[in-house]
Amino acid sequence: MIRRVLQSVLSIALAPLLAAQQVASSSAASPETTKPIVLVKGKEVRLMLLEDVSSASATKGQSVRMAVMEDVTDEKGLVVIPKGTPAKDIVDGVVRAVPGEKDGCVSLRPVSVNPPNSAPIPLGNYHYVETDGLGAALAPLLPFVLIAELVAMPFHRNHEAGIDENLRVCEWQQSQTPRTIRVQPSAIAEIRAASPGIAFGSLCPNGATYPFP
Repeated sequence: MIRRVLQSVLSIALAPLLAAQQVASSSAASPETTKPIVLVKGKEVRLMLLEDVSSASATKGQSVRMAVMEDVTDEKGLVVIPKGTPAKDIVDGVVRAVPGEKDGCVSLRPVSVNPPNSAPIPLGNYHYVETDGLGAALAPLLPFVLIAELVAMPFHRNHEAGIDENLRVCEWQQSQTPRTIRVQPSAIAEIRAASPGIAFGSLCPNGATYPFP
């Protein structure tokens, strides 16, 4: 009887201490578990086509299925968007081919990465910046390239055969985040749990093809 009384007294006396310890530990962990993961503006995201698109049949504004081709990481190397996560492009422009007069043309614009159970992450067209070594090296040549295109344009038009432009599965494009984006860790956990994991190896046995514009 005395032992039970002593146990009850000790439990009552120690309860506030245990509660305070739990609160302290949870408050110490909360900044790490609630702090957003940041994707900086201009972060490159490579997308791969999951369906064929042709200037013969595409319509402006049409949705096009894509997937993230490589893991997208934050500045610390943490994977925020895993490879294989679904993404979306839209057909931004279409020119129909006219036999003997002009070739067809179709252009796509990246819209968003669409992780399962999470809000879409916006994307924009990829823009080379001065920090790109190749872009900086080629910048002085741009005026000469434009002049060459203007000179060659009439010759090219005279030899257009009315061929449609066809973008194929496994072709890829560069896109980037149009602004700094903060993703909550809970959303990242849901993305990983969904395991999008498109089997690029079986889809594209010969690997990705050269990026389209």
